[in-house]
Amino acid sequence: MLSDAGFEQSVVHSHRGDDRSFLNTAWTMGIVRGLVLWVIACIGAIPFAAFYDEPLLAHLIPAAGFAMVINGLVSTQIYTARRHLNLVPLIKLDLAAQLVGSIFAVSLALLFESVWALVLSGVLGSLVRAIGSFYLTKAPPNRLEMNREAAREIYNFGKWIFGSSALSFLARNVDRLVFGAVAGPIVVGIYSIAFFLADAIGAAVARATSGVLYPVLSRISRESPLRLADAFYAARLRTDLLGLVPAGILTVSAPAVVGFLYDDRYYDAGWMLQILCVKIALSIIVETIQNCLFSMGQTKHGFRQNMLRLGVLLVAMPVGWELLGLRGLVWAVALAEVPPVAYVWTVFYRQRMLRFTREAVSIGLYGLGVGVGLTVWHLLGITS
Repeated sequence: MLSDAGFEQSVVHSHRGDDRSFLNTAWTMGIVRGLVLWVIACIGAIPFAAFYDEPLLAHLIPAAGFAMVINGLVSTQIYTARRHLNLVPLIKLDLAAQLVGSIFAVSLALLFESVWALVLSGVLGSLVRAIGSFYLTKAPPNRLEMNREAAREIYNFGKWIFGSSALSFLARNVDRLVFGAVAGPIVVGIYSIAFFLADAIGAAVARATSGVLYPVLSRISRESPLRLADAFYAARLRTDLLGLVPAGILTVSAPAVVGFLYDDRYYDAGWMLQILCVKIALSIIVETIQNCLFSMGQTKHGFRQNMLRLGVLLVAMPVGWELLGLRGLVWAVALAEVPPVAYVWTVFYRQRMLRFTREAVSIGLYGLGVGVGLTVWHLLGITS
């Protein structure tokens, strides 16, 4: 995530996305990126092993990092399939890679009872995906090429994605770093459970928006830009139903869900999950609008809203801890999504794309989910 250069997004968005020279240049740049990342992993392995006083990391990190070299070799047929919404082969390929990796991991774990099972299975899964990517379509295989104009276009489009991904990575992990420093590792574990459960909804929406919504909007932006706003809000209704209604239901149901899955030691994950559902609901609004802006070629706004989010987190978390303790920390994480929402709404308004009534519908769908959750638990006679 710290080095996502947006190769796939560039191919999906660009008018030259089907040009062989453009595709070969993206493929070549991806190979270079993978090699550089692996070298960095190898260099950092020994210092990491020393820092954590775990000699095995000196071997595990380079081995696990080799998956980045393999991922760099993945054919641009994956990008082309997503560009043309040929999604069934992509789903089959991902499932095959995950299935092979999982079977390999379980088999090695049973035989050797070693952490190497996880590392090697991850590398094998990447290898299966890379090999399979060359057989998705009948397109000719990629070859090494560096077209200067194509490289410049990919760089200009992806440079903001690079910065945005790095800031997003930091913003998604700084909360656990702070929790560990002020509240200890046990609280970090409980918080991570709550975050994982909430993020399941956000991850589903992110896959839908990046895998389906973004290619559709990119095509419309290229061919019929005047239809973009109508198409965006028509598709947005589906992602809102997919994400905001379940987020509202989970907001009410969180303590009961945690109580069903875990014992009393994890009680605090219930109220944490309730607050984090507010964060997920807000982030869904940002995610969908950001993908629309990306489809218009305006990647800089992803960088700016992630920078805003990170800045707010760094200020709000200490304040929340001082005022309300642990609850204040969690609320700081959730409410740090409010400024990014305001930012993307402002950008959308300037682009004459924003429809206030439709945004109100999105908020109303989250409220609908909360209402459904309250009604169900009331009928069941359970207090959440």
